[in-house]
Amino acid sequence: MKHWLTLVTALLVLALAGPALAQGDVTPIAYGETVQGEITNAQFEVPYTFTGSANEIVVVYMVADGNDDFYEPSIILLDADNSVLASADGWYDVTLMATLPDDGEYTLLASRYGGRTGDGVGAYSLTLDVLNTIALGETLEAEMTNEDAVRYAVEVTGSFTLEFERVSGNFAPELTINIMDENGELNPVGTVQGSALRKVVVTIEPDSDGASSLYVLQLQEGPWDWNFETVSVQYRLTVSQ
Repeated sequence: MKHWLTLVTALLVLALAGPALAQGDVTPIAYGETVQGEITNAQFEVPYTFTGSANEIVVVYMVADGNDDFYEPSIILLDADNSVLASADGWYDVTLMATLPDDGEYTLLASRYGGRTGDGVGAYSLTLDVLNTIALGETLEAEMTNEDAVRYAVEVTGSFTLEFERVSGNFAPELTINIMDENGELNPVGTVQGSALRKVVVTIEPDSDGASSLYVLQLQEGPWDWNFETVSVQYRLTVSQ
């Protein structure tokens, strides 16, 4: 009887010891790639593996298909030892950001709120990307459309100046300046938008000059823009101190 109790206890520990990785085949995913999948009661965590480098900031975006009974997608990021580095839940869509600590292989679990105990089932799409970084003193020129969401990372100590200029095009994106906390959450610092603005210069002065902070600059269509067709803009972005 004692041996049976020991066996049952061990099985319970294994069942409760974090994400289940043996539900199905592991699918490789690369930066810039979007994959399609499905959450079911039989497979409530779908694993994807990718290779990353230390200090890269990954962005994972998961969108639930509104046609199914699946409204609360969840993302879990694991390191090579299957330890949880970060996780995020959302309503219909969810974004996870995290800084990779080491070079090596990582695992993403596409899941649902509640995991094993959840009841949402349905299709989803999942996109993996890595943030481009802007160094102090660098000027970046690029192009985007109103269908894009573009993000850049800036790591800086103390105050800095951000200059954004619309070079050409008829799309005026909303520029949001965020600071990323240790949990990968983005906390907005300020937002600039306006179709009449051709060029804007913003100075960010944090409360503490001694702390190094990671800022995420995001360009996308504003919530009150009503573009019924694709429009584009060529822009210039400069960060200085």
